[in-house]
Amino acid sequence: MREKKERNIWLTIGLILFACLMVEFFVSFMKYHYVIFGTRKEYSLREAMTTNENHFVMHVRDGLEWKNDALYVSKNGGTLIFQGDIAGLHSLTFSTLDQKKEGNVYANATISIVAKSTPRTLNAISTQTFPVMDTQQEVQLLLGSHSDLMVVQITFAKATDDYVVGNMVLNGAKLHLFHFGRFLVLFILVLGIYIIWKMRLWEIVFDPDDRSHRLAFLTTMGLCLLMVLWVYFALLGANVKKKIDYPLTNVASQQPYVQQFDALKKGRLSLDVEPSPELLALENPYDRGQRDGVSALWDRALYNGKYYSYFGIAPVIFVYYPYYMVFRSVPSAGVVMTIYAFFGVAALFGVIYELIRVFKIRVNLILLLLGSVAATFASGLLLMQRGWSSVYYIATLSGVTSLLIFLYVSLRACRAESKKAASILFALSGFCLLISVASRVSASLMGIALCIPIFIHYLKTETDSDRKLNAFLCFIIPTLIGAGLVCIFNFARFGSPFEFGTSYQLTVSDIRQNHFSFNRILPALYHYFFHPARFTLDFPFVQIMSSKLSDYGYYVYVDSNFGLFNYPLIIMSFFAFILHRVRRVQIRDGADVSTAGGENVNIRMRHILYLTGIGTSVFLAILDYSMGGVIWRYTYDFAVVLGIIGLFVLLEAHEGFSVFGDAMRKAVMAVAVCVFLITIFVGLMLLVNQYNGNFVAYPASYWMKLKEFFVFW
Repeated sequence: MREKKERNIWLTIGLILFACLMVEFFVSFMKYHYVIFGTRKEYSLREAMTTNENHFVMHVRDGLEWKNDALYVSKNGGTLIFQGDIAGLHSLTFSTLDQKKEGNVYANATISIVAKSTPRTLNAISTQTFPVMDTQQEVQLLLGSHSDLMVVQITFAKATDDYVVGNMVLNGAKLHLFHFGRFLVLFILVLGIYIIWKMRLWEIVFDPDDRSHRLAFLTTMGLCLLMVLWVYFALLGANVKKKIDYPLTNVASQQPYVQQFDALKKGRLSLDVEPSPELLALENPYDRGQRDGVSALWDRALYNGKYYSYFGIAPVIFVYYPYYMVFRSVPSAGVVMTIYAFFGVAALFGVIYELIRVFKIRVNLILLLLGSVAATFASGLLLMQRGWSSVYYIATLSGVTSLLIFLYVSLRACRAESKKAASILFALSGFCLLISVASRVSASLMGIALCIPIFIHYLKTETDSDRKLNAFLCFIIPTLIGAGLVCIFNFARFGSPFEFGTSYQLTVSDIRQNHFSFNRILPALYHYFFHPARFTLDFPFVQIMSSKLSDYGYYVYVDSNFGLFNYPLIIMSFFAFILHRVRRVQIRDGADVSTAGGENVNIRMRHILYLTGIGTSVFLAILDYSMGGVIWRYTYDFAVVLGIIGLFVLLEAHEGFSVFGDAMRKAVMAVAVCVFLITIFVGLMLLVNQYNGNFVAYPASYWMKLKEFFVFW
C-alpha cells in the first residue's frame, strides 16, 4: 500500500512536470507562430535599401543615416518609414552593434511606432524603451497589429548617445522555443498549489509554538531576504561600487553621509567643505533663484557660514563607522542601502510574528505566508534599495528599518517571561526609538504614535505592579537620555535643540516658506494615496509617473510618484474601520472566535493600534506634502505600517467572519489571495522598472533577460 502511494505521488509529479513543459512549449510556440506558418511576412530594412523585391520602400529622415549596411542613429533621434503593402505587424527585430563604448549601458533609446491602415488613418501601435549596450545585442519588440498596413513609421527618440542599428526586420522570427527559468518557476508554483490542495494546507491555523510552522515562516522570510541580495548583486553590474577609499581625495564630490563621516573623523560637526564667498554674500542663499550661477553644494544645510548635513546621524554611527572599523574604507551607497533593506525585511517579519503572539491573533498559515511576502513588496524596502539619488533613499530606508526594529523590540518586550529580560528589552526599545529619531524624524513620529497603544496593552494585561513600573522606567530613562543627546547635537550645530537643519536646506526652494494649511490636505491625500500609476501592455507593465493637478495655488515640488492605493493590500488597511465595527458586534453577541481564551481586550487594543497607524499615516502624508512636496519615496515613510495593517485586516476577517458561515470564510480567503498576488505583482513590476530617473538601471543584458522571462505572448 505504501509503495503504491509513493508511485502515485511520483506519477502526479511527473504529470505536473509534463504539463508544465507542454505549457512552456505552447507559450513559446504561440509567440512566434505567425512567422512559422507564414501568416506574417518578413520585411527587411537591408532589402528595402538595396533591392525592391518586397515591393515596399524605405525613407530615412532627420538624424538617421544608412551606410555600410547599417542604420546610424544620432542621439537626437530620427524617423524611419516603411511604405507599401504590409500584411500586418507582429514584431520589430533589430540588432544594436558593438560600438566599443565605455560602460555597460551607454544609451537608453525609445522608439515610437505608428501605422496607417488607410490613407487617412494613423494609429499608434507602441512606444517602447530599450537599452543600448557596449556589445552587440538583439532586440525584439512585440507589437501585435493584425490589420494590413500601408505605412509603418518608426521614430527614434532622443537618446543619451549615438548608436548603430543593423538587421532591422519587421515580423522577423526569433525562434526561442523554450525558456528554462520560466518553466522551472511554473513547475514550482503548480507543484506548490498541488501540495496545498492535496494536504488541505489552507485549513491549517498558524501555531507560533509549532516548530514546523515557525520554520515555514522563517523560510518565507529567507526568500524575501534573497530578493534583497538579488537586487544588490544585479546592480553590481551597473557599476555600483562596493566601497569608497578613505581618506577621501575630494570631499566636496561625496554624498552627505560620507561627508558627515569624514567630518566626525576630523573632529568637527560642520562638513570639511568651505562655502564660496559668492554664496555667503547672497541676501537669501536659500532662494534657488538667487543661487543661479553661484557654486554651492546641493541639498546641504548652510548655517553661520558653514555647510552641515541635515540628514540623520544614525547611519553614520551604526553603519559607516562599524564598516570602516572592519574594512578600513567607507561603504558605498549600494552597500548601505542593502544593509538597511536586509535588516528591514527581517524586522518586518519579526513585527508580524510578534503581533500574532502579543495580541493572540488566530491566523491562517497559508494566508500568513503569502501575505507576509505581499507586505514586503508593499513596504518599498526592496524598491528603495534601487534609489538613484542614494542619499535620500538611505535616509528613508534607515528611518523605516529603525522604525520596524523599534516596533519589534517593543512587542518582544511585552511578552518577556522574566523581569530581567523585560527590563533589558524595554531599555533596548527606548534606545531603538532614539535611533529612529536620529535616522528620520518623520518615521520616528510613527513609532511614537504606535508605542502608545502597544504599551497601554502591556499595562492592561500585566498583573504585576512592580513589573509595570520597572518597564516604564527602563523605557523612559534611555528615551529621555537619547532625546537630550539629540537636542544637544542639534543645539551645537544650529543653535536650537529642536532644529535638525531642514530650515537651512539649499534645495529647490526656500524650505522656510513651506507650511501647513487646510488647502493642502486634499492634494496631499490625492498624491500620497490616489496618485495613479501608469499601467501599460509593455514590460514592465507598471510604472511610476508624474501627475500634477491643474492649479495648486502655491509652489509645490512634484516629481514622479506612486499613490499607495495602487497596492490593493494598502487599500485593505482602511477597512480596519469596518472590521472594528463588526468585531465589536461579535464581542457584544459572544460570537468572537479569534483570540485565545476569549480575551477581548486583545481585539480592542489591536484595533486601536490599527486605527492609530492609519491616522498617523494620513497625518504624515499631509506633513510630508506640506513640508517637502511630492515624490514616491516620501510615501514609503508609512507604507510599511499600512501594509502590515492591511495584512492583519484580511487575516482577522478570514478567521473572524467564519461565524457568518463557511461560504463567507472561503470568499474572504479568495479575496485575500487575490489582494496578496496583485500586490506582489505590482511590487515586482516596480522593482524591475528600468528607465525611471529615480532608479539605478540594471545592466542592459540582465534587464533584457528579465523581459524575456515575463513577456511570453
